[in-house]
Amino acid sequence: MIEDPDADEFKEYKQMKENGADAKTAYLKSVENGLPNLVPIRMLRKVYGLSLYEAKEIIMCHETGAKSLSEYQEKFILPALEQMVEIMEEEDRNQELGDN
Repeated sequence: MIEDPDADEFKEYKQMKENGADAKTAYLKSVENGLPNLVPIRMLRKVYGLSLYEAKEIIMCHETGAKSLSEYQEKFILPALEQMVEIMEEEDRNQELGDN
């Protein structure tokens, strides 16, 4: 019989799920346990069967206080993109003035 090398990787979180813990609670425990970088996403996907979007939403909402991934994007990403566009437009105007 071939053993699964990842069988014990998320044992604690699998046990939490079996005991009724939701994905957010398991994520918070993974933070407390110091899981590095992308490991919590992998754990949420493997143990809870979440999509990448759903796992990312749990993490971003916890880290930023947003209520959803959409709210996070509207609150943080959209303004940054708008600022980048303004900077690029200003650079284009300055380049046009320099070309004349």
